[in-house]
Amino acid sequence: MERPFPIDRNGAAPRPVYLRVPVGTRSLKTEKGVGAGVYSLPWWNEDCTAAINRRKQALKNFRKQKSMENLIEMKRQKAIIKRTLKPARKESWQTHVSTISTSTQPTEVGTRLKKSKAIKPRSKSRD
Repeated sequence: MERPFPIDRNGAAPRPVYLRVPVGTRSLKTEKGVGAGVYSLPWWNEDCTAAINRRKQALKNFRKQKSMENLIEMKRQKAIIKRTLKPARKESWQTHVSTISTSTQPTEVGTRLKKSKAIKPRSKSRD
C-alpha cells in the first residue's frame, strides 16, 4: 500500500507546506478577465464617461489643495453628473418600455431589465 506522504527514517511525516494566498482571494470569488460576465449599462454613453472623469479630476484637485474654488468646482461637477446621468437613464427606460408589447415573452423582459441594471445572468446549468 502506497502512503500519500513519504515518511522519513524517524517515522515522522514531513512538515506540511503552507502556501501564501493573497488576503483578498480568500473570501472573494475571482473571475477571469476584466468585468467577466457583467453587462455594460445600455444607457451609458460618452457624455457620462466625460462627466465622471471631470468629477474625478475635480475631486483630485480638491484633495491636493483644499480651497474654496476647488470645493465649488467639485460640487458643480457633482451636479453636472446628476444632470447627465438622469436623462440618459430616463431615455433608456422609455425606449425599453416602448419595445414591450403583449407578445413579448416574460423571460425577454427580465433579461432586458437585468441588462439595464448590469446584473450578471445566471448560467443555464446549475452545478
